Amino acid sequence: MTAISVGDKSFVMMVGPTGCGKTTFREKNLPALACVCPDSFIIGPWTPEKVKLAWGYAETMAEILFKEGKSFIFDAQFVNENARRRWQETARSKGFTPVGFIFDTPWEQIQENQKNRGSRGTYGAVPMNVQETAFKAFEAQKQSKTLFEGFETYTVVEWRKEVSYSGT
Repeated sequence: MTAISVGDKSFVMMVGPTGCGKTTFREKNLPALACVCPDSFIIGPWTPEKVKLAWGYAETMAEILFKEGKSFIFDAQFVNENARRRWQETARSKGFTPVGFIFDTPWEQIQENQKNRGSRGTYGAVPMNVQETAFKAFEAQKQSKTLFEGFETYTVVEWRKEVSYSGT
């Protein structure tokens, strides 16, 4: 796969439920961009306290990167529509262009990916009941088209087993 390039002062949002392939896609296709990923601040099994702290750290790091004025990635679910819009508005207010990569991965594949998450040694797995709730919210937004609102440009990344990922 060839690395993808984005414009100057782009705020790249990876949108999709945990386990859909956001981090893998980012590592393969956008390796040169700085990245904020709340997951990377969580060590061991996820707990509400760890998630809250991780988001606090991530928000602080994003503020620093906005001040530096260079394009960067925020690798998080952004399944919550209000949170997604807040980040898009924040990016615009800082002179950045919101760019979305929206992941279309079947639930069965997310379940399989989730089983393998611990093998990468990065972070603990999200409980599947939390995961399924997020997936259903994500799918509802995809159907209503609200998932695509607020981005200057977006790419839908479809899961393809035979070739890993293919953006459309």
